[in-house]
Amino acid sequence: LTAKGQEVDTSKAELATAVALIAQIEEHGGRRGRAREAYARAAELDPKNAKATLGAGRMLLGEGAYQDALTKFRAVINAGVKGSVDATGKPADLVQAKLGAADALLAAGVCVSDRGCGAGFDGACAPTPRGDAVATLLASTSDCVLASSAAMACRC
Repeated sequence: LTAKGQEVDTSKAELATAVALIAQIEEHGGRRGRAREAYARAAELDPKNAKATLGAGRMLLGEGAYQDALTKFRAVINAGVKGSVDATGKPADLVQAKLGAADALLAAGVCVSDRGCGAGFDGACAPTPRGDAVATLLASTSDCVLASSAAMACRC
């Protein structure tokens, strides 16, 4: 990387962070194709970059690739990301991953239960309103519903 003709030493992680920021700018500008490419490049540079993985998940969600999006959001959840906190005092990236996973589950027609992890289903499942499902998932003391496909969800 060069800046005004001078060599600048940057790690792959720092470069991934910069590319993920460019991707966010492209995404907010409505340039989804360019955002998708930049998020992919950032994740290639640093697979542990939560911003890149979350952005890639959002792009997939917007394209209707719900299972692929869910995989991205689960990767962030399972990584146990730390970092900046949001207004609730929880890690912002983790909250965003949970919201993304909830949207992916709901968009794919998956119902969410507040019965707890491992409670199972009796086969009866009604579509879950988004607000109720998101509240259930975010209030969960465990991330099991979002970290695996078996817990607390059934196909409508």
